[in-house]
This record gives sequence, structure tokens and C-alpha cells, in this order.
Amino acid sequence: MKVMFSLAVSLFTWIAIAGSEELQAKLPFAGDGKRELYQELRPGDSVYGWGVFASRSAKFSVNLRKSNGDFMIHVDFRPPPHENKVVLNSKAGDKWQKEIRTAMPAFTHGKSFTVRVYCGTSAFTIFVDGKKLGATFPYRPGFTLKDVKYLHLIGGSNGMKWTYSRIPAPEIARGAFNTMVNSNHYLNRGGLQVGDVITAWGVFGSMQTGKFSVNILTPAPANRGSIKVNYLLHVDFRPYHDVVVLNSYKDGWQSEIRPRFSRNNFVTGKVFRVDIRVERDRYRIYVNNKDLGITFPHRLPISSADYVALHGGSHGLKWTALHLPTNKPPQGPSDGAPFTTARSGYYQVYQDLKPGDKIIAYGVFAERTAKFSVNLRKNAGSGPGDFMIHVDFRPPPHENKVVLNSKVGDKWQQEIRTAMPKFSHGRRFTVKVHCGESKFTISVDGNELGATFPYRPGFQLKDVKYIHLAGGSNGMDWTDLQIPAPASNLIHLRSATQNSEGWNGKPGRAIDGILNGQYSKGSCTHSQRGGNSGNYWKAYMEQKSVVSEVVIFNRGDSCCRSRINNAKVYVGDVYCGQVRYAANRAEFRISCGGAVGDFVRIVQDENYLTLCEVQVYGRAARGDDVELKNIAPGFPTHQTSTGWNGDSNRAIDRNVNSRYNGNTCTHSANTGPNQWQVNLIDRHFIDTVIIHNRVDCCQDRINGAKVYVDNDYCGTIRYEKSQNVYRMKCKKTGSKVRVRQEGKYLTLCEVEVLGKATDEEGHYNDVAPGSKVSQDSIAGANSPEKAIDGDLESCATTADISSSWWKLELDQSTLISKVVVYSSQASIDGALVKVDGKECGKVRYQAGQRVYNIGCNNDNEPELFGKEVMIVGKDGSFLTLCEVKVLSNPKRTHMSGLVNLAYNKPTSQSSVGWGGESSRAVDGR
Repeated sequence: MKVMFSLAVSLFTWIAIAGSEELQAKLPFAGDGKRELYQELRPGDSVYGWGVFASRSAKFSVNLRKSNGDFMIHVDFRPPPHENKVVLNSKAGDKWQKEIRTAMPAFTHGKSFTVRVYCGTSAFTIFVDGKKLGATFPYRPGFTLKDVKYLHLIGGSNGMKWTYSRIPAPEIARGAFNTMVNSNHYLNRGGLQVGDVITAWGVFGSMQTGKFSVNILTPAPANRGSIKVNYLLHVDFRPYHDVVVLNSYKDGWQSEIRPRFSRNNFVTGKVFRVDIRVERDRYRIYVNNKDLGITFPHRLPISSADYVALHGGSHGLKWTALHLPTNKPPQGPSDGAPFTTARSGYYQVYQDLKPGDKIIAYGVFAERTAKFSVNLRKNAGSGPGDFMIHVDFRPPPHENKVVLNSKVGDKWQQEIRTAMPKFSHGRRFTVKVHCGESKFTISVDGNELGATFPYRPGFQLKDVKYIHLAGGSNGMDWTDLQIPAPASNLIHLRSATQNSEGWNGKPGRAIDGILNGQYSKGSCTHSQRGGNSGNYWKAYMEQKSVVSEVVIFNRGDSCCRSRINNAKVYVGDVYCGQVRYAANRAEFRISCGGAVGDFVRIVQDENYLTLCEVQVYGRAARGDDVELKNIAPGFPTHQTSTGWNGDSNRAIDRNVNSRYNGNTCTHSANTGPNQWQVNLIDRHFIDTVIIHNRVDCCQDRINGAKVYVDNDYCGTIRYEKSQNVYRMKCKKTGSKVRVRQEGKYLTLCEVEVLGKATDEEGHYNDVAPGSKVSQDSIAGANSPEKAIDGDLESCATTADISSSWWKLELDQSTLISKVVVYSSQASIDGALVKVDGKECGKVRYQAGQRVYNIGCNNDNEPELFGKEVMIVGKDGSFLTLCEVKVLSNPKRTHMSGLVNLAYNKPTSQSSVGWGGESSRAVDGR
């Protein structure tokens, strides 16, 4: 994770980590608040300012400026008792242009706030604390985004203060942290190991830059004078002389190596990258992801490495970020805990905790941190929740204590206070919470605290469902987390398939246990075709499982490693995430968050798909683990308009190809307002809606699209340029899923609706399973039973077109509310549904639709009473039925139409035997 070193006053200009939201960092505000941008702004970029409001503040502003002083946008907040408006304007030369005024958002005295300026394709959108202002600001003539050179935060009177800012910068590796010139950063474990990589980023000043270096040293410079400082490696770039100098130091500088190095590897004002890879007997140095053949032998033991220092910085050179090797997970036989990069937040525990288990959290301390904590909780979220233990560190100049406590509902219980352990600014630390038989023992860097914490009444270890890492202010950050798991939580994959095979890249190679990424070694898969080919790989697990993580091992030779970028990972129908390619990374870990399924699927619709190994981690599913399904495919869809042949049913065709020429994306005919919807017929519980955006054009059109279940709002898509899949948590019940967009074209390349049939009172029971079925003739193995087997991929089909019919016979007469027919064949058109000879209705075929809801009611009868359901095909047509559901309302079981008042009401009986619970008598079945 990121480590942010805070300075009250900085003499250096800082640069923020950018890219995905997860990697962006807010940086301390310094000087007059003017920060140089190190790359051109582009549509989709955002800049941020954080501050603390004061009620007597006159005005304050966020500004994007040219180098000559022109303002492309001036966002001027004028709180009451002044104008109580936000004024938007631009400035050319010394002349303000036409201003736009809009309502002032609410600020609270003494509270922090965030201002975000989002760069669209033709206008800026401004957000305050996540809420959009009432007006946008168009790009004025004579201004382009690439002209912006500075973010300038102005104001700060009468107690108001700007505190942090964030500007875009190239996406760098997860786990990197911000740095600056002449700074030292300690390794969080003893020494280096073969395979470790140290990566440093900077911005190059000019060809007048004298020299700058990356150094691996031992011990810390604080001990200089009593113990000598040794350089394991000194990589000194001297662009002015077209050379790089490599050396080591022990009791004096040793023999140096001076390979030729062209100054053209650096560009004035541009970001550069240096990687140092630790090989078996040497270091190898890469610049901007290029292997330039620069190596240096190990002269001192790599195990003695203690810290990395970045030196230099003349003529505009700035070091900006650094990524260091992290701890490796323990290898002990009883310690198979997954080891993950972490930040402040909630992490699910996928098995019950038991005595002997340990939770280990790693962080980096900052001396101005207020407090930070490790928490074992029953639930996640910021509202009331039970804490089995809350380990709260409160360093000086605050209380200088550790406070231990538990919490029930919203009430803290009796706390225990103990002495604060020693932390050092900028140094990594470890907190271990050990679960005993009756109490927790907490240690910091291997030293136990002065107090233990007993298990409080009402709490058991198995109640703990989440680890919550809290805190992270003023430069302190959590970096890694280790959670207990089974000794071997690797799920066995029994077989694999793929859509095509090329270069002998068989699908089984990805589950052969061999991690070698060299294609020539015969252990990697390969698809036959490249982009836009619907490439997928699929592997089946031994049993239904709860999956926490999928690990993909990419090829590691000199060819085609970036092809894995944007590959999507699924467990069953549940979308986990997609690969974000980074050079020099052999494996990519995709969190699945406990998705339930019996297969894993990897989809790549942009390129060839090659997998050198796939590992799935989790546990076997239990009875209470619910598998969510994509319930949308086959149901009727509709959109307000259609353009460029982008029919509405393309969004549920199970094809996630996100290029429009793949003919799998919808498209409205105009800029709206637009709405797309899928009608699920019956009410369902909708857990999540996943939307796949197009990737070839116009991606930002999806920004602002809103998702609804019926008319209940789920969320709004916030477009990110590096993201094309958006997940909306709904957890709502309804029969329709809608996507609405105002003022823009609406294009959806896939909409996945993860949910299940609702269990609410009054839903319909399917009375078809287990019933006797028959049909007039059978085509091949397509027997009538296949229409009620629960499998939408197996179908009953007749062989005779002269008189095709299918019949279901119930054990007793039942009130039938509706019949749902699943079929994708055009021959289903005109098929007649009957109950005991009375007509329910006819199927009206629609291309792309496979679910038809036939209501068995008329003006006189709300339901039909009978025991025989018959579907009769149209003359001259085969009859294909992939599933038939016969739905009955369990509250209405009498021909009279009277309501069954006993349905699902509380019951009791004198005794229970053989599992015969009293509630069974009123369950409607």
C-alpha cells in the first residue's frame, strides 16, 4: 500500500500516485497551494482539494491554470454571510470572462470537506463531498486540457485551511508509496531475497541535471559515526555524461562499473521508472521497463539490506514514488493464512476463528498520527456494530496508551488501558492478535502488551466475521494483513475447457500445477484467435465452493505479456474483477469476496488468451452459502429507442465483448432521456447489477447512468477511464431492472443481474417439478422430462410437426396463476397454453427473448383450477421447451378463490418427530 510521509512545511514539490481510485493518494498542502502537473490532463481525469471549513471564511477557490497565469477554470466558493454562491469563471490575460453562478453547498464549521473537479469531454463537473454542483462549466474557446500546468488552491482566511490535494499521475504499482529526494525507506523484513524488485519513479528535470541515484544500504544513517554505512548497491545516473555508475561501499568505495547509458532514456518533464531486480548472483537494472543489459554482482550479502535511499534532485529532478518488496506469507504447516495488501477497511473472515489462530496486521507509523486500531467485528459498516475486541493505539502527544475494549450495539463496554509500545516515524511495524482459549493476547513487533483482553459474555470466536483496520491519518497507513484460513485453502480444479486452441495451448495446462511462464516449456494455454473472438477459459471445481481469490499466472517470456490486460474473472455467474496488467508482474490476484459457484471462468474479448496457471482459493460451500445467478438472460428487454442496430436484448446475450463491432452492445438512437430495462416477470431479490461499458469509443457516455430495481434507486455510475465494468450493490426486491441516462446516448455491452427468486410472502410456488410429463413425440434424447429438470440448457423437443404437444399432470387439482415457458426457438410462436382444456394464452415469439410469461386468468377467473397443463404447438412447427414452470400462489389453494389465512403463520404442536416441524403444515406446499 501507499505510505505517505507528511510534512508540516515541505520544501519539495510532491506528486500523487494516480490511476485507479485505489491507487490515488492525497498529498500534504504546502506553500501557496500551487502544484505543478507532471502530465497533460485528459478527459476522465479528476483533481482534488481537501480542506477544513471555518464559518468566518470570506472565500476560497480551486483553480486550474496555464503557465502564463490564465485560469481555465476558477471555482470560487463564497459562503454566507457573503454572497452564499459558487462562482465559476475563466480568465485570459488579465480579463475575467463570463461567470456562472450556482448554489453554495453546505459546509460545517470545523469539519473537513472535499472538492473534486472532473474533466469531461467538453466541460468540467464539480463535486463537493461527492455531491454535484448545480452547474457545469464548459471549456471556453482558446483553452484545452493539455494547457493546464498547475492546480492552485487559494484562500484560507479566518480559520479555513486547505490540507491536501491530489493530481493525476501515471498509474504505478499497487503497494507503492509517495517519496521525495534524499529520503530513506526501510524494508519491512530482514534483507532482500532472490526475485525481489525495487521500483522507483521520478520526474526528470533537464539535461543539466548533474546526477541522481538509487541506493541499497545498511545500516540506518542515524547510526552514522558509531557504525559505518555500507552500500550494497549504488546506481548513479549521470545523463549529462551519457553514463550510469554502479558501485558498492564497504570501508571505502570499491571498483566501479560504468556502462554506457544514453541520456535519451529520459525526457525533460516526463515521468521515468527504475527497476532493480535481485537475481541469484547479481542485480539487474531496468529503465522505463527496458532491460538495457545493466547488471552488478552481489558484493555484500543481500540479506543484510536494511533500507533504500533516493539521492539527487538538481535542476528540476524529483523522486516521486517508491515500491519495496513486502513480507512473504508464512510457510509453516499450520499457518496457511492468506497474505494480502491491505488498507484501512473491512476484510472478511471466511472460516470460524478458533483458539490458536492469529490475525497479523502490518503498517507504517507516522509521528503525527492521532490513533489507529485493529478490530474483530461481527459485521461491517460505519453504523452500530458489535466489536469482540477493539485494539486502539493512541500515540503521543495524545494519551500515549493502548485502549482495549468491546462494543455491543452502539455501546462501548469497560475498557482496559495499557502502556503504549514504541513506534518509530517512517518505520514498519507488526500487530499480532492471538486468539487463546479465553482471551486475546496482543503483541507489537513480537513484544506482548502489558495487558490481555478476556472474551466478554455474549461473544464467541466464531462470531467474528470481519477484520477492520481503522486509522491512517497524517501519513500512517496499513500495508498488509494476514487472516487465518485452512492449512490448504487451494481448491482443486478437476477439468478445464476453452473456446478455441492455438499453438497446442491446451486448456488443461492452466491446472497442471506448473508455474513456469515460458511458453516453450509447454505449460501455458493459448486461444486460436485474438481480439473480438469471445475468448474464454473455464475450469470446474470438485464441488460447489466459496471462492475468496483467483490467482492468474501470466506468461513470463519476452512475448505478449500485456495480452492478459482486462481479462475478466468469474465464479459461476458472479463477476469478481479484471486483470490490470503491470510489467514485471508474473501473477495477478483477483478477489472474489466469497462468491459461490462450481466453476471459474476467465474471459478475454480484447486479445488472445494465454494462462500459464490458474489457482482458486476458498473453501467448500455449506448449506447456508447461496449461489447467486445471472437471472437476466432470456427475459424480455426494452429500451426507449434503438440506433445503429443496437437492439435492447444484446445487453443480456451472455457475451461480454465490449467492442461495438462485436454486435453485442445496445445503442440508443438519440441522447435521450434514455432507459433500458429487463422484465424479470416475477419479483426477485436483486443482490448486484453489473454493467459492462464499451471500450472502443465514447466510454465516458456511461457517466451518470443510474440503476434501479423497479423504481428503487441502486446507484449511479461514476466513469473512470481505466475501468469498463461497474458493479452496483442493490439488495432490493423487484421484477424490473432499469438503467437510465439523461442527455447522453446509452450503450450497454452487457448487464448481469445477480439474484434469486424472492422468499417474500405471497410469491409463487413452482408445482411442476416431480410431476408426470409426456409429449406427442420425442426428437432424439430430448425427452419431456427435460422441460422440468431445472436446467435451461436441456430441452424437450417433439419430432412431429403435424400435431406437437407437451403435457404435465399434477397429483391434484391446483389453482394455477401462470405458466412460464423458456424457449429461444422461433417455432414456439403461437404455442397455446391450456389448463384442463381452458385457454391461458399464446406465446408470442420475440427475437432474443427466451422467457414467456402466460397468465392463466380472464375477466371472470383470477386463476384457473385444474390438474393438467398442456402446451400445444402451432401446426407445422416443432415444439421445443427448455423449461416450463407452473406457478401457484400458496395463499390461494381453493377453487372458491378464498384466501388461505394460515399460510406462513406461526404454528406449534405438542411434539416433533423425524424432523416434522409444525410450520410444514402451512408452507403452501
